[in-house]
Parts: sequence; C-alpha cells; structure tokens
Amino acid sequence: MKLIKKNTRTIGLTFSNNRFVQLMVQECTIPGILLENQIPVLNKNKQMYFSIPSDTQPGLISLGDNYYFIDSEYTLQTGFITINEQILYFNPNTYQMHLDWIGKEGWNSIDNLVIYIQDNELATGEIYIDGLLHFFENGLQQTGFVVNEYEETMLLLIDGTRQGIVNFENNTYFVGNDYTLISGFLNVDGVIRYFDSNNYMMDKNWIGIEGWNTKDDKTFYINKSQLAHGIITVEEQAYLFINGFITTGILEFENNTYYTNENGILLSGFLEIGNTIRYFNPITYTLETNWEGSDGWTKIGDKTLYIKDQQFADGDIIINGLRYYFKDGLQQTGMQEVNGIYYNYVATGGVEGWNQFDKINFYIIDGQLADGELSIQGKKYYFKDGLQQTGLQKIEENYYYFLEEGGIYLGGQLITLESGDVYLFSKEDGKALKYWQQVDGQDYFFLEDYKMAKNITMGIYHINENGVVHKAPATPENLDYYLNDLLDWHGHNINGAIIATQKILKHQYMFPPKTTEEGAIYSINNGVGSCYHYTALLYELVDYLGYSAVPIIGIGRSGFEHSWLAVKYSDGWYYLDPLYRSNRYSQSELMAIGYDWDFSEALSI
Repeated sequence: MKLIKKNTRTIGLTFSNNRFVQLMVQECTIPGILLENQIPVLNKNKQMYFSIPSDTQPGLISLGDNYYFIDSEYTLQTGFITINEQILYFNPNTYQMHLDWIGKEGWNSIDNLVIYIQDNELATGEIYIDGLLHFFENGLQQTGFVVNEYEETMLLLIDGTRQGIVNFENNTYFVGNDYTLISGFLNVDGVIRYFDSNNYMMDKNWIGIEGWNTKDDKTFYINKSQLAHGIITVEEQAYLFINGFITTGILEFENNTYYTNENGILLSGFLEIGNTIRYFNPITYTLETNWEGSDGWTKIGDKTLYIKDQQFADGDIIINGLRYYFKDGLQQTGMQEVNGIYYNYVATGGVEGWNQFDKINFYIIDGQLADGELSIQGKKYYFKDGLQQTGLQKIEENYYYFLEEGGIYLGGQLITLESGDVYLFSKEDGKALKYWQQVDGQDYFFLEDYKMAKNITMGIYHINENGVVHKAPATPENLDYYLNDLLDWHGHNINGAIIATQKILKHQYMFPPKTTEEGAIYSINNGVGSCYHYTALLYELVDYLGYSAVPIIGIGRSGFEHSWLAVKYSDGWYYLDPLYRSNRYSQSELMAIGYDWDFSEALSI
C-alpha cells in the first residue's frame, strides 16, 4: 500500500547539527489504492514499514494521529531526538512519538527508562549531583566498576558515589578525593584498614594495631592510629618511616638527605656512601650537603684535603699523573724526602723538571705544567700542558719539526709525515720553507701552508705526485705564465722581449700561424719558426708588457714576403725585426733597405 500527500503545514523546524530546528511536518494518509511516485519508509530491520510521497523531505512526518521521524535514508528513527530545542521520545517498537512527554532538566522517566538531562542535552560523562558522582552515556546512568582514561578504577553507584568509605554488593571500598578507588593501608574511622591492590576490597578480617604490624608479608609501623611517617624512635632506635614502612639506604625526605641501614635504623657520623665519605648530623641525622669526603680532593671548613682509599692521604701520591706529598690529608710543598731522596713539590702537583706517569713523561717549570717553547740543556723543546710535543708544530706563524730526543730538525732534507704531506726545514733556524727550493739538485715548490706541491700545474710548471717539477707545454691557458717567465729571465721591457724571442727561436721556413697566440705557443714549445713566429712571439710579449703593437706583413729586404712588428713607443711608432737585429727601426730605415708594406692599415696574421 502506498501513501499520498494530503496537505503540508509548517511547524518551524529544520535539520542542523543533528538537531531539527525548522522542519516541514507532512500529514499523510493511507489511500485506498496504491499510487505511483511513492518511496518506502524502512523500519530498523530495513523492511518497508509504509510508504510516502517521493517528494517528502526527511524529518518529522504525521500519519493519522501519530508522528514519526525519518532520516535522510528514509529509515524510521527511535529513541531520544532533539527537535526545536526540545528532547522528544520515539518508541523503539511502534516508532511513534510519545505525544505526552517532553524532556526536562534533571531526572526523567519514560517507558521504564530513567534518563538525566543537563543543559537541554542527554547527559554524558561525569556529573556531580548533590555532591555525588554520577556517570552517564546518552542520558543513561552507568553503574558498577569502570576504568577512566587514566587507567584508574571508579565505582559508580545507583544513588551516586561519594568520597570515603562506600559499600557495594556486600563489600567495602574507599573512594579517594578524585573519586577513584584507593588501595593499600588507609585510616578508616580512626583505625588502619587494608584495601586489596587488585580488587580494592577492604579486608574485613584485619585491623591494624599500635606498633609493628604484618600484612601479606609486609611489615610496617602504626603510630597513634596512623601509618608512621617521618622520624620516629622505637625502642631507643630512630627510624625513618614513609607511609608506615621503613626505608633503607640513602633517601631524600622533606628536603633533607638521610641514610638508614638494612633494618631501617637511621645512621649518623662519617659514613661511606658508595665511594664517598659523607657526614650525617648525629642529632638530626641529616646529611651535611656542603661536605663530601669521597676519594679525591675535599674541603672541610677552610681546609682542602685529599682522601685515598677512604683514608686521609699520607706521603707521596700520584694524582692525575702529578706527584703530591701529603700529611694527614693536607698537601705539602717544597723539599720533601721520599726514600732518602729529596724532591721539590709544587702547589699545582708534581715536582720541578721531568715527571713520569704511566710511561708518560711531562715537564714542570716554575710550579706549572710547561707550555710552549723551552730550552732544556741546550736543546729546544715544545710543550702543551706539560707534555712534550714532537713532529710538526706551529709556533706563531712558523712550522718546526721537533725531535723525540729534543731539539729541532736542521738536516735540510725532505720530511714526510704520516699524512703523506712533505715539508722542508731550514738548516739555519729549522723553520719550514715555502716557494721554490732545491734539494740535492732537484727543484721543488712549497705552498703557502708550507706543504710540498704535488699533482698540480702551476703556470708553466707541472708537479708530479713526487713533487718533481717539469715544465708543462705552453697552452692558451698558461701562455701568460710563460710570457711572464720569459720576461723574468730577460727583463720586463721591450729589450727583454726582443732578447727572449731571439733566445727561444731558431729560424726555419714554414707556413705562418693563424694567430699570434698560436704562433707564440708553437715557438715556445718547439723553439723554431719562421719570421711570422718571431713576430707572433714578440707581439705577445710586447702586448703583455702593455704596449700597443701591430704585426705587419709586407716585402722584406730580400724582396720576398716577410713579417715584422710595429710598436708604439713613448716617442712614436717604431719597427722591430728580431730575426735580424735587437734595435728598433724607423720607417725610413726600413724603406732604405728595401722594406715595403701598406702604410694605410695594420695587417694582422
């Protein structure tokens, strides 16, 4: 059977945040025949309960004299539903709204259900009513034992749970200030009772008595109907109790430190705690925190003492590698006799001069561990914190190589360190050398950090893995280095450039290079070249010096094509032809011996 829409009326409800605050209540009726455009309304078993027009919106609908509530999937809803800020009830069997019931603040009863409403909502969680703890889930009170989020057990009673002693199912429990069950020894009505740590039940067959008590193999003390706490004298022995139980060993209590033996009796005086001698006041039993007498240095009042093997030190003792001399724990300085030999003991420890500890030698001077350079019996030494330093050492801006037998290396040979770095030291003062040096006729180069250069190219030189220096071939990348080197040898001026060109080259007929750079590189690497190569090399040298120059190709003195160089001096342009002479030519001089060229423009090879 299908339902048809009869009429619609608005009662001001809509669905928002799981609450209906404005909704269309649609009155439906059962038709005599089944019509189309109907949708089924399902019960809780997902079976069709009845049908309604397909354009009916979810929410509250009326059918005859009853109201129902359907969700967005057109399933009938039951239980407590908030509509228009009122809590209504829909029967879980008939799905009909209870017309005579609206939820109110506090306790409510309907269909054998008792619920609690707070702030117009079904109560959930902990709620205190008249000082008693209640716990609810969706309005329904929860009772019995529950475990809260902190893994603590709570007992919820039907009439609410109060703090203190409560009875439940013929058992007695103790509820603490936070409404959780407490176990252990507790004061109940002036006597000590025991609550089991597993089930929290009170042992009704046990009551604590004044004095020593035993329960479940645990021994404790009750004093004046309370678990003993603090320092209490029992049979002329002082004990330190914590919640009835004795304590053993070292203990912090009320901002003080105490020490008890295995029987819990408080001890005082000088006591060995671990590897330390400590002092406990004989009246208060508290630790004197400003005094510690463990093995080693200690201070009592204004005196500094040394303790060894839990005794005040006496005689010659080595501490951290330094020799000290003590009498009754007090350090002695100056000359002291040990086995018939006198030693000069210093305040910082040790004796003047060489000292040895665990096969380690160190040196003391003027009562201090030696540091820096020091001359001993005519030999130079270097120390750090008293220890002799050997091998490579940096002093200010210089490096030295210190020998184990004392002194510095002056042999003038290469020294290779474990790292593989190689150094050379001066024969005169032992300082590490840098830059170009010669050893046994072989050139080596040492960098700014004094290490010998290896596996690098430096300008015109290539240095191999052994530090041996070879000239590298000239390339466009290192040409400037070569030019500078030639001028270093022959002079940084035009005359030096001419001499360098003449020294490098021997004349040989060949094709001209494409550029002056190419010609200069060929000349340096091969040592031969034509007039074009003479001009190319000379041009690069003169250009490196900063002069304006133009390579020229024209007719030479022999009547054949020839190349030479025009250079601008401070007094004008002149011509250089290093193939024939070192001096410059004037234009008229060249023309007089048969040179001919285009004067109007510079010709470049």
